[in-house]
Parts: sequence; C-alpha cells; structure tokens
Amino acid sequence: MATTALLTTAATPAPPSPPAEALTAPGPVQSLQVSPVPGGGARGLGLQVSWSPPVGNEGALRTHYDVEVRDHAGAVLHSASTETTTSAPVYGDYCLAPFTVSVRAVTRDVDESRSEPGPAVLTTFGEQAPCALTMSITAARAADGTVHVRADREAPVDPYVSGPCTLATAGRVLWSGTCGGDATTQDIVVGALPPGPRELALTTVAPRGERTTSRTTLR
Repeated sequence: MATTALLTTAATPAPPSPPAEALTAPGPVQSLQVSPVPGGGARGLGLQVSWSPPVGNEGALRTHYDVEVRDHAGAVLHSASTETTTSAPVYGDYCLAPFTVSVRAVTRDVDESRSEPGPAVLTTFGEQAPCALTMSITAARAADGTVHVRADREAPVDPYVSGPCTLATAGRVLWSGTCGGDATTQDIVVGALPPGPRELALTTVAPRGERTTSRTTLR
C-alpha cells in the first residue's frame, strides 16, 4: 500500500505594526489680534480674529486652530476649528461686551483620530457699554376708575436698548411688557384699583441683567 507524505507549510508571521507616531503639543499661537468688522445689526458688535503659528511650527501640515468667542455673560458666540490663521467674522450684542477670545493650536494625527492641544491664548474685545434701562413713574386715577401710569426713560437713553418690565402692587402683577427702545415715554393703563393709597412699582431688566425698580404712590 502506497504511503502519501503530507507537507506542512508554516504560516509566515505578519510583520509587527509600526508604533504610533508620537504627537507633540504645539506652543502658543503668536501675534493674536482682534479687529473690528462692520455689520451685525443695530446693536451688533463685529470682530475678526487673526494670529500667527506657534514658534517653530510654521508650515506644519497637521496643525489646526480652535477658536472660541464668548460674550460677557459666557454665551458662546463662535466656536470653530480651522486650518487657516484667520477666523470668520463674529457678531455679538454690544451690550454684552467685552468679549473673550480664545485661540489654541492643535496637532492632529494623519487620520485625525488623535490630537494634542497647545495652550490657549486669550484676549478681550470691546468695552462695557452702559445699556441702562431705568424708568421713573407717576400714576393717577382716571374718571372711569382705571389707573394710568406714565413711565419716563432716564438718561442715558440708547434707542436700541430695551428689556422686559413689570408693573406691580403689593406683589400683584398689574401689567408686563417691554420698556425702552426709541420711546422715551410710555403710558401704561391698568384696570380699576380699590380706593385708597397704594404703592406701584415698575421693575425693568436691562440687557446685562441689571434690575431697576421705580416706585410711586397712587392716591
């Protein structure tokens, strides 16, 4: 009986994968500048951010930049990653200035699966504007019993600044609406109130959140 020999070929082991390339965090960006740009509406404040690459990192192909702009209240106006050294125009409410600008360089892997951020460089833009919303009030009863309240805007008067306001007496809200804008005087009419003196209070809220209360006594 013939015997057949079986030849066994050993599998060739796969070559080891090359170690992942180490990422080096870039340094801080240089020459950070914020320039004003037009537009953004009546109460808009526009800016554009530019910078230079970190020292020794000029021409690096895998360096991106994370740009963030926040207003005074902490709201994010702009957050983006870019390969250029200039941001898109950013607009915010000038009543919420100054704005905080942050730019950091980021080194990314070839397939962008890993990244190594550098330190953030910060600056501010814009100055705190008054944007006040203060009213003084007087009140009188009409012949039909309704109560008429006159609210006069106090200086400084910015025609683009307005905010919510509430008229109340003894904790009871009689009227709520918007105060300010291009109107320097507002007439508020509420229903009849029982006879006798009572205190009326008009509370306004400015764009930055400041509350101001004006009071008068209705006879």
